[in-house]
Amino acid sequence: MRKLLPLVLFVLCLLVPGVSDAQVVVVNPASHCAAAGGSHPGPTLALGAGTYMVEWTSGAYSPWSSDNQNATPWRATVRAFIAATAEDVALGPGGAYLTSAAAQAAANGTVWPLTLSVASNVTFHIHDTPCGDNRGSITLTFQAPTGTEGTSWGSVKTLFR
Repeated sequence: MRKLLPLVLFVLCLLVPGVSDAQVVVVNPASHCAAAGGSHPGPTLALGAGTYMVEWTSGAYSPWSSDNQNATPWRATVRAFIAATAEDVALGPGGAYLTSAAAQAAANGTVWPLTLSVASNVTFHIHDTPCGDNRGSITLTFQAPTGTEGTSWGSVKTLFR
C-alpha cells in the first residue's frame, strides 16, 4: 500500500484543476488583433489569482503584407488583456526585426511573468490596425503557478520533482 500511495497522489495531481502542467496559446496576428484601446479578440483563458509564467515557444508576426513595406517588418510582442483589472500587458522582448527568424531568435525560449491580483479572463492578442494584412503566428506555453511547500498540493507535487 505504501508503494501505491505516490502513484495515487500523482494521478490525483493530474486530475485536479489548477494543478495541470502547461497550456498552449496560439495567437494569429490577422484575427487576434485590435487597435490599442479597442476590443480584445483572441484566445482567452479563465485564470485564478497568482503569477503565471508565459514562455515564447515559437513564432513572430509582421503587421505588413510584405517585407518590402518596412525596413524592419517583424515583431516579437504579444499583449495579454486582463479583463478584471482592464490591464493590457506586453509579453515578449519587443523590438522590430529584419526577418522572422531574427524576431524568433530574440523571443524563443524567453519567459515572462504574468501576475493576476484577482481571478480574471485573460485574452492574448496583438495591437495593430488594419489587421487583415498581418502575417505570422505566435505560440506561447502558459505555465500555471505551482503550489508552495506550505500547501498540501505543493507538498504532493514536490514528491515528483
